Amino acid sequence: MEKLRIIIVDENKDVVSILAGTFGLNGYEVHKSFSAEECLNKVNELDGRVDIVFVDGKIAADRAAILIIKVKRINSNIKIMDLTLTK
Repeated sequence: MEKLRIIIVDENKDVVSILAGTFGLNGYEVHKSFSAEECLNKVNELDGRVDIVFVDGKIAADRAAILIIKVKRINSNIKIMDLTLTK
């Protein structure tokens, strides 16, 4: 069975590293991104073969609509999840 391919988008490198490690240990193919632009580049680099994009709430609030539209244009089957962490 093919691994689910995910992209984690967050400006906080520690959050991305922790989540990437957790998902990686659970059998996911994880790609890290630290901005909306970097995420779009990664989706294109992977030829749209991405299952889920986890987007930080701050990035989502600033640029999510554009990011979501562009990701969905590449592959309308990609799931987008808002990643909001509270203290």
